[in-house]
Amino acid sequence: MPDAAPRRHGAFTVIPGPVPVLAVGDVYERHVVLSADSLTLYSGERPHDTVAWSQVDAAAVRLPRVRLVSPRVGDALGALIAAYLGPGTAPSMTGRMRVRLHDGTPREWQIDGHHAWGYRPGDVIRADRLLAHLTAVPASRLLLADPDEVLALLARPAARR
Repeated sequence: MPDAAPRRHGAFTVIPGPVPVLAVGDVYERHVVLSADSLTLYSGERPHDTVAWSQVDAAAVRLPRVRLVSPRVGDALGALIAAYLGPGTAPSMTGRMRVRLHDGTPREWQIDGHHAWGYRPGDVIRADRLLAHLTAVPASRLLLADPDEVLALLARPAARR
């Protein structure tokens, strides 16, 4: 688990450390770390599976969407449900990271979310677009060396069309 408080936007978290990294999912549970070289599935601090970007043909994340104004409202509702009905009754949110290798081999990793009900639709779209871009444009993976900058880009409001 991270020593300092992680910085987060949507489904992404910067895990601080000597070499900060960007992760999708709850970094205290199952999550995927995105580095310039690879994608690695973790459970807490333990790595479970790694795929080099050079092997990746496609990558996508599927996250539940919440229609509430804020996912934190859903979290509050989940806490109320748990308080009323007892522990284990609040919803938990899981997503999936799907990776297809150049040889056609699929990988699917279950990841845990930060919120009980899901993410804002815009955050889900940004997550999927980021992975598509990192897959399609190998040079863009160098941005992952500065995860704070990637997080700042993800947090910027979308331009109006």
